Amino acid sequence: MRAFSLIIFSSLLACAPASVGRQEARSDPVVKTQASVDLGELRRLVNAEREKAGVASLGEDPALEAAARAHAEDMAAREYFSHDDPEGKSFVDRFRLAGVRFRAGAENIAWGQRSSSEVLRAWMASDGHRANLLNARYRRLGLGYAEGYWVQTFAD
Repeated sequence: MRAFSLIIFSSLLACAPASVGRQEARSDPVVKTQASVDLGELRRLVNAEREKAGVASLGEDPALEAAARAHAEDMAAREYFSHDDPEGKSFVDRFRLAGVRFRAGAENIAWGQRSSSEVLRAWMASDGHRANLLNARYRRLGLGYAEGYWVQTFAD
């Protein structure tokens, strides 16, 4: 059974281990539906929120995109919902595997939203997700989507 909790991981590698916050999000009943996915639109919406908050836009990063896409595809293929894969690898491990150079990074995940605007609204309604999305330290963004699973990756 898929877990429906949204977990926020934020890691500053120069400091202590990743801090973890948990938030529960559930929509009953959850039905797997075809989403209207436009990751370019999601990127525009994210940067519009950052602009409203007076924070610089996030640039594209192919390695972050690869990490986000791979995690979304893995969660869909193996039917789990977590920042850590079943083997215990975190976004930090995925960043390193994809060749992302970073000192600070974070990941937001979501499941079940049907459009870019819907997933952004969900992330902005969550204090931890919004904090990641609007963190001025992050300069680069990666986005991934697969079968209802959304992933945002951030790095300095």
